[in-house]
Amino acid sequence: MDNTTERINRYFEDHKDGFFIDDITCNDLDLDRIFDAVNGTYSSLGEEILYHMLRTPVFDRNALSELERHLEHYSVDSAQKNKTIQSLKSISKLKKISVFEYLGKLDEVKRIGELRLFIPMIMMLFGIVLSFFYSLPGIVVIVVSFVINTVRYFRLLKDIRPYLVCFAYVFRAIVSSKNIDGISEDEIKDLLPMTRRNFILGNLSGVSANGGTGNPFDLLLDLLRMSLHLDIIRFYHLTDRVKKNKDKITDLLSHIGYIDSYIAICGFRNGLQYYSKPEFVDEKLIKCVDMYHPLIDEPVPNTIDTHRGVLITGSNASGKSTFLRTLAVNVLFAQTINTVLAREYYAPLSFLITSISLRDDLIGKDSFYMAEVKAVKRIIQKASSDKDGFVICFVDELLKGTNTLERIATSSKILSELSKDNILCFAATHDIELTRILGELYDNYHFSEDITSDEDIRFSYKMMEGPSTTTNAIRLLVALDFPYSIIDEATDMVKRFNETGIWHL
Repeated sequence: MDNTTERINRYFEDHKDGFFIDDITCNDLDLDRIFDAVNGTYSSLGEEILYHMLRTPVFDRNALSELERHLEHYSVDSAQKNKTIQSLKSISKLKKISVFEYLGKLDEVKRIGELRLFIPMIMMLFGIVLSFFYSLPGIVVIVVSFVINTVRYFRLLKDIRPYLVCFAYVFRAIVSSKNIDGISEDEIKDLLPMTRRNFILGNLSGVSANGGTGNPFDLLLDLLRMSLHLDIIRFYHLTDRVKKNKDKITDLLSHIGYIDSYIAICGFRNGLQYYSKPEFVDEKLIKCVDMYHPLIDEPVPNTIDTHRGVLITGSNASGKSTFLRTLAVNVLFAQTINTVLAREYYAPLSFLITSISLRDDLIGKDSFYMAEVKAVKRIIQKASSDKDGFVICFVDELLKGTNTLERIATSSKILSELSKDNILCFAATHDIELTRILGELYDNYHFSEDITSDEDIRFSYKMMEGPSTTTNAIRLLVALDFPYSIIDEATDMVKRFNETGIWHL
């Protein structure tokens, strides 16, 4: 996880409450890129809140209705909205730290005694006074004191630097929130006083943490800070005040973050080809009309309307996995940002869980098959533990890490388990046998391709009813100019197997 992702992830990690989208599903759906597509926020607060929203589906219709009320309010262009955006821009984004993280770590700030804090000031003042009576000894004391104090200053500053940046950001947010539509005066009136009289921390707005400006006055202040530790003393006093008001500050920052997120979601909606608001039902049903994926530039819309699980078969690269991800992303969007990339959407409020893009676990030493088994097990466990709620799950090429015979036998039993009343399972597979074994439990759909006269393969990416009746693995070798000796012999082997049921090399 890079620094940016870790920073944005911080609020979510500290507010995991109830069901959330787990890491496997995040990877399957490419949630980092999905987040980037939605993320039109202007502040770090908005980024963290929006990421939290996308990983925490809502199961309360009233909460989603309230979300829509906010979205409708901030979707209207107005002078107040423009002023809000300018205020959010002035709060800005941090590159390295999470303000929420460091507010939560205030108790970890290492305190030093008041006397030790004032010793640098006493030493410097003693040297100044001494120089009036004995100039040379006084200058020596001043120089030695300055060197010692500067070394000590930077040692102390190293530990508190992130908190300085945090405080600067908090104060900037408090001041800017006066012009944010939706923030009441009561939310900030007790916080505004701590943002004043911080001139000695003039660079607290970010300069002291990120480098100087070259301004002579700032340079003079830097010399005073290093020699007298005035900003260190002020920092500890501010820490006490911030800790005392931490709950109010956190609530205000969260509120600002949500407003920023609402505006970002409105912007995301405005950039879509089309979208609709989801309709939630209390039955085992999912209907999604002309849905598409937010990361595909020229998407081919597809429709699904079913009261039970779906098996999807078809050729390689024909669109099976993309369909799974498209529907899964829309299920996620429906319960997080109340927005679906479709003309219609009907489904129950559901727990979303997937097993699509697995790979060998090099760190945990799990094989591909073991990773698959663990991923599928968590789906079964979730469905079994939430019998009063619906689970929508997506599985791509179930158990492809093992041999054909055991894969088909085990897959059929797992998919049978995932066809229970509270589960809607969408599974893509190359094993056409599963469509016959599970024909009474699953609807069958497929993707296919057209082979042109010059052996070129063209995909329509449109889903059609029924199981697939074609394969294209060998035809793809032709399209990629594989040696004809391989292609012809592979074709003959398939033909002989279909005739005899025995493989011959």
